[in-house]
Amino acid sequence: MIRIATKEDIGAIQLIANITLSQAYSEVMSPQTQEQFTETHYSDEALLERIEKDRILVAEDDGLVHGFSIYQVREEDTRIYAIYILPKYQKQGLGKDFVKEIAKRVKKESKYLVVEIENGNKTAEAFYKNLGFELEGFSPDEVFGQPFKTIKLKRAI
Repeated sequence: MIRIATKEDIGAIQLIANITLSQAYSEVMSPQTQEQFTETHYSDEALLERIEKDRILVAEDDGLVHGFSIYQVREEDTRIYAIYILPKYQKQGLGKDFVKEIAKRVKKESKYLVVEIENGNKTAEAFYKNLGFELEGFSPDEVFGQPFKTIKLKRAI
């Protein structure tokens, strides 16, 4: 079941972020950058603010959270910031379910879904392209001093 996150989900979201970020970015992001990223973007305070301002969904089964997504409706599109799923539950359609649920929830507010991922995250790139997202372009980026090349993908809702 996918539902809106509450403050009671913060611990599960933090655990999933720590596990899956290291898996997704081990080849492209230093361990120090990963740690800074999770400490900043997945602190209690940051998640409380996102729960109030952005939209965070969690997937749960039997009371256990297996994954989450973070998205925000913007002026011209909806930006998906994260879809992270525990490794045991990956490749079972849950990521696709998150994208469908986000699209359903924002259909009246947005025409497009947009995601930006770091170049080198081949799993995420293949996932989004498989769901109909198309390459919009590349841009230089920096995360806590580590340079990156960001890939922007976009899909009509």
